[in-house]
Amino acid sequence: MHSACSTTPSPTAGHPPSQTQLSVLHQIVENKIGDLIKLRGTQGQYLPAFVIRAFQKFRECGDPRFGYVSIDCAKCGELLAVPLSCKQRAFCPRCLQRRMIDSGTFITERIIGDTPVRHFVLTFPPPLRQALTYNHALLAKLVNASVKVILKFLRRKAKKLLGLKYVNDAFPGAISSIHRCSSNLDANVHLHVMVTDGVFVRDEHGGPVSFRELPPPTDDEIAEVAWRICRRTTDILRASGLWRDIKTNSGDTSATVRKSTSTPARQIRGVLSLGPQSGEREVTYFGRAAGREQGDQGGYSFDLYAKRAIASGDHKGLKKLADYMFHPPFTDRQLSLTPDGRVMLKQDRPWQNKTEPVFFDQLEFLIKMIPLVPRPRSKTVRFHGVYAPNATLRDEVLPKVKVADPESSSESSASSNRSRRMSWVEMLKRDYGVDLSRCPHCSSETRVFVKIPPWTVRRTILHGAGLAGDSHDPPPTHTPDYRASVQ
Repeated sequence: MHSACSTTPSPTAGHPPSQTQLSVLHQIVENKIGDLIKLRGTQGQYLPAFVIRAFQKFRECGDPRFGYVSIDCAKCGELLAVPLSCKQRAFCPRCLQRRMIDSGTFITERIIGDTPVRHFVLTFPPPLRQALTYNHALLAKLVNASVKVILKFLRRKAKKLLGLKYVNDAFPGAISSIHRCSSNLDANVHLHVMVTDGVFVRDEHGGPVSFRELPPPTDDEIAEVAWRICRRTTDILRASGLWRDIKTNSGDTSATVRKSTSTPARQIRGVLSLGPQSGEREVTYFGRAAGREQGDQGGYSFDLYAKRAIASGDHKGLKKLADYMFHPPFTDRQLSLTPDGRVMLKQDRPWQNKTEPVFFDQLEFLIKMIPLVPRPRSKTVRFHGVYAPNATLRDEVLPKVKVADPESSSESSASSNRSRRMSWVEMLKRDYGVDLSRCPHCSSETRVFVKIPPWTVRRTILHGAGLAGDSHDPPPTHTPDYRASVQ
């Protein structure tokens, strides 16, 4: 069942709510989605079914004609209606903001707690980004492989500095989030990883697990990790048939270049397959620490950033980092329409060249939305190492969650870590001070049920674009009879 949007129009009791005012993004989709489908059809590049469904679900998001949650007070008869949301992970600003709050709260309170973490950002080089934009299976492999390289670096460093007997005696953890575009909506698949700034170690005598913090990584160490990610990526591409090595004069596939002390010492050349329509391209890859001066190498780099660290107990900084990792590509307040009908995207942070707003044609803006839609059942957030769902030490390293009612709960403190997330009603009450469980007029307990009017049969996106048939029938004036309790 869909969840409810945060907007709460107040209809007259006994009548369904009217359609709310359309946002700028809704207006763009309503005006240009039919033109986009026709354009892609004439070019022979038909939109995938899951992309069309994403646009269709977004058009119904926040529209009470497609279902809404009704909150009724039995004492005073006050009726509030909350339209249902689309719950998609692509480009809906409101649903992604809710997802940001939900995921950020869950990670900071239920996963990380007081453990210090470090923010890693991995930027894949072009033209590899083009291959990763639509190849979701390849992207999943590279994400897992890249995080494994980072965790392996922490294990080796912990073994050396902490005097551990084996590398596997150190247990780091990480949480990764995939971002699919830049701030100007250009397709740019990159990875944000929240990594423990140290490792968990079990006592030699079988005692409890403790956390051991490690020194910050140097630029040379970050460059070494980036190079290992580069080599591991080319290994995966080679196994997938998307990479062919080009040997150097010495017969090796990696050239040794030492122009200066700031220049990376290793490169790898090869031919990258970009697909049947884009063909192949000869490229040179190397790894480097982001922001470090490397000189002109004539190739593309795997940039790895790891300067930002969150200390233990800095809950405000941790929540800010979590919100940044799960932030939507843009919000409603960033979008506006100019008098000539163009879309203006205002940047949250001005660029270094002082460029702040970015302008698009409406059809061009919709084309920018297509790469933002992830394939169904593909993961955009992953838990690695000690935070993986089936990790042996997961319950021991997670913060202990206090049970609200210990007398009625038979769960232990460890098992309570896997309890459900907060509902949207609970989140509204905690973060915004809005309590939907109580009537705003008489403070009585409200009853929640779903009203789905009989005219809310889902229209296909072709029908909604005016390409087939007329618009749906007008809503009736009586109260819908269908009611289903919300669990």
